[in-house]
Amino acid sequence: MRGVLEILVDGRACSVPEGTSILEAARRAGVAVPTLCHHPWTDQGARCGVCVVEVEGRDDLVTACDHAVEPGMVIRTAADRVVARRREVVTFLLAQHPAECLVCERRRYCELKTLGDELGVRVRRLRMRRRKLAVDRTGRAIVRDPNKCVMCGRCVAACMRMHGMTPYESLAAEVGEARGVMERTGPRGILSEEWVRCRSLAFEDAAAATRCVECGQCVAACPTGALSERSDLVKVRRRLADRRTLMVAQTAPALRTTFGEAWGRPPGTVATALMVAALRKLGFDRVFDTAFGADLTAVEEAHELRQRLESGGKLPMFTSCCPAWVRFVETEYPGLVGHLSTCKSPHMMAGAVAKAVIHEAEGVSPEDVFVVSVMPCTAKKFEVARTEGHGPQGLGPLGASDDGRGHGGAAARGALRDVDAVLTTRELIRLVQSVEIDVDSLEESAFDGPLGSASGAGTIFGTTGGVMEAALRTLADELAARLERLEADGDGSVASGPPGPGVAEATVAIGHLELRVAVVQGLAAARQILDDVRAGGRPYDFVEVMACPGGCVGGGGQPIAMNWERAEDGPERLRGAALRAIDRAIEARCPRRNPGIVELYERFLGEPGGSRAKELLHDPVRLSAQLRTSHRSAGDSRAEGTPAAAEGSGGTGASVKPAEGGAR
Repeated sequence: MRGVLEILVDGRACSVPEGTSILEAARRAGVAVPTLCHHPWTDQGARCGVCVVEVEGRDDLVTACDHAVEPGMVIRTAADRVVARRREVVTFLLAQHPAECLVCERRRYCELKTLGDELGVRVRRLRMRRRKLAVDRTGRAIVRDPNKCVMCGRCVAACMRMHGMTPYESLAAEVGEARGVMERTGPRGILSEEWVRCRSLAFEDAAAATRCVECGQCVAACPTGALSERSDLVKVRRRLADRRTLMVAQTAPALRTTFGEAWGRPPGTVATALMVAALRKLGFDRVFDTAFGADLTAVEEAHELRQRLESGGKLPMFTSCCPAWVRFVETEYPGLVGHLSTCKSPHMMAGAVAKAVIHEAEGVSPEDVFVVSVMPCTAKKFEVARTEGHGPQGLGPLGASDDGRGHGGAAARGALRDVDAVLTTRELIRLVQSVEIDVDSLEESAFDGPLGSASGAGTIFGTTGGVMEAALRTLADELAARLERLEADGDGSVASGPPGPGVAEATVAIGHLELRVAVVQGLAAARQILDDVRAGGRPYDFVEVMACPGGCVGGGGQPIAMNWERAEDGPERLRGAALRAIDRAIEARCPRRNPGIVELYERFLGEPGGSRAKELLHDPVRLSAQLRTSHRSAGDSRAEGTPAAAEGSGGTGASVKPAEGGAR
């Protein structure tokens, strides 16, 4: 057990556990010590030299992020020589930095600019020769501008923490052409492996040639504008100005608790009605709820899981809602793609259904419907750019054959996209701010039907564990069985997500079935499960994997908090807790109890997992791969200990109507 040390920080008495860094001790004392390289998500630091402090009895200044407190330590964070040193460092960095603040993506949240302003660094006193480096736009979701990189190493550290790797693995023996004193020597004159990784990320490998899954956690960690999402704002603005196009916006569940942060609301504040009102003010003709698509995903995913359990399909079944995770499996473990659910992600389902329903109900050609998904995720941009994710399904009238106008034929429909553009939460905020909409004065508005209703299960898709839990609630309802664990847990969750990268597991009883399930945060944690499955094991029956901390609430496209404003766990917990509270307040907590879902299946889709549902709601590539292996026997594809099939249940004949006695 660690002891407690008494210290003074700027004259404030503070008690901290032994081993606490000076940086953390100062923050506990209510004193903000700036830093560019340290981040709550990472363990690395001591690169930038900004966090220096004065310690009584020592001649040299010390970096606060990598020095532990000592008994009786007296710390001064704002002494004259401390401020002078910070000013020197920031002046040096700004001398190498492009003067593009007015047009930079990060102008409102740039930590380097903020530090310069606070330290009074207003004029470039140093003249340094800078080589203009090419901006890397080869990634389908993330843009890298090496000219704005300060070599802090946060992007590498964030990737290593969440995913156990850096996608930029070309560790050259030599750094190459120097870009300044810091680049030649590193922060302490040491050319470490991590430093070379950092340089490789910033200056060498093109994104398109790397293992990057484009989750955007590096963007969220970056203190400047060196990393940003590939923006669709120009495309969306042009379409909004074209009144011949019917503009549809759909918003992810996670945005309910994040949109308001840009207007002073604390993380976790529900601002759904204001967000919808802002989208209408921007000119969108329809505003739908992606949580409706999440309900669809839960219904289809539960049905698929049931089929695999009963017919000997590939187990464990992995969720497929996170495009970064899907890409990781495809690139790192291609032999295990068959374990991924064939379901599209919720916004892709909602986009396909929106175009089809609008065409059916209003006679508007799908080509004239432009669907914009507002997502907390940068990888969604990569997802919609994939051509294989949009065919061969039909985007014409649901359930109709070719009507002679090209709306029902596969050849014509294959050219249409489920979703036409993706805006991150940050992009939506920039769009609203750019037209000077006074959000606080807007009259609250609700989502449009028929894709405007959602169950509690659809809402928790935005937080860790929500996807799996929604599917299990649906499976329980389909089997008219009680989901025992739901009643036992005080917060109503099947398996709580881990507090950081890792695995949370549970055994869940659904009637006579006993399922081993797991919730995974970060691809590093998922790797150990994948290795086990590849070796022939089956540690679980059903696994949810999300690449980002806390799930979508901590996505790489969410609002960026300044480093020193972040809590240790970040805002993800508050956002996730708010979504759980919404779930508990909704009477229909199961997707099969959502009247809109019931009506959609009865009128258009037919049965879950049926031909019409597969055409619109399932990924054609993964579906084809599954069909190619469906001839394998149950003994070949299932390990010993598979839960018994439900008595009297069929593989494809389940109705979406709520079963008596099932989960709410």
